[in-house]
Amino acid sequence: MGKGWPVSIDAKKDSVFVDPIVCEPPPVIGSYLLYSFYGGHNWSEYLPIVDSASQPNIAYRNGVLHFACWRDYKIIYTRSTNLGNSWSTPTVITAPNTVLPKRPVLALGPNQDVYIAWTDNKYSGAMQFDDVLFRKSTDGGLTWGPEQRLTPDSHCDVASIDMVSQDSMIFIVWNYNGIGYPAPCSLFFLASTDCGESWRGREVLASGSGYPINDANVAVSQNFVYVIWTDNRYYNGGEIFLRRGSFTPPGIKERRNDVASRISIFPNPFSREIVIGYKMHDTGYRIKDFSIKIFDVLGKEVMVYGSKKEEGIIINTKEALPLKVVYEYIHFAFIRQ
Repeated sequence: MGKGWPVSIDAKKDSVFVDPIVCEPPPVIGSYLLYSFYGGHNWSEYLPIVDSASQPNIAYRNGVLHFACWRDYKIIYTRSTNLGNSWSTPTVITAPNTVLPKRPVLALGPNQDVYIAWTDNKYSGAMQFDDVLFRKSTDGGLTWGPEQRLTPDSHCDVASIDMVSQDSMIFIVWNYNGIGYPAPCSLFFLASTDCGESWRGREVLASGSGYPINDANVAVSQNFVYVIWTDNRYYNGGEIFLRRGSFTPPGIKERRNDVASRISIFPNPFSREIVIGYKMHDTGYRIKDFSIKIFDVLGKEVMVYGSKKEEGIIINTKEALPLKVVYEYIHFAFIRQ
């Protein structure tokens, strides 16, 4: 596809839309659109979007392409209704007091909702401390609502930000790498259940000091939201970590770090008998307490298994241990490590 810089991609069934920042070919530096209706086997020609743009992000729905990028110290948005052959006049998303906006990300909500989030350091005045900002359109990107500041303490880092939407829910992740030695680091998660009208309290998915957290990405599928990122807490070259959250009733949270443990539960929820098999990596002195909790449908805890602090069993980290549980009513399992 030629030589370029950052790239964004979106796909719906066999249709694939790629948005590279290209400098060679074609001759003019800027953002371009390539699309395929054959699962990526055949591609269109380069279709120009915005000259001199970088940090592209693209989203597609019902014949409309939505595009956001950085240009001239502004976040801009444009849209196309004819597969990129022409684009609307770019809309400046950032406010006049913007200082250094970065990394716009798009997500599509219900009806004609379009969301855009980005970072800026205009509140902190420091290059390494950004805030997450958000705007929403309810008419397919034709007009935009007011700017929302989602991080009142400027705990954000330009290294990575991502956003995804499903139904009325919006999920945003970003990382924060502070200053000092050892420098603190965190991975934050923020959710809205009403199309961005209000936001739940921010959650910390990972934290530490002395190593950076980078490359945060979020995805949602049916009843689960997935977050991946990289850090080098165990290995200087960095590793990929995963956490999964559930937003199904009765609201019991489920989290898993696939680097640290392996768990299999089927079926879940269960009504009579279940065998839970789990296996933990032999991490030596880094072994944490481990427990399995059983809840009823009202969210009441009815059983706790494991946990060395509670004088339960001692986990053998080299062998898979089955646990057999029998109950008369429907219950849910929650695993914490």
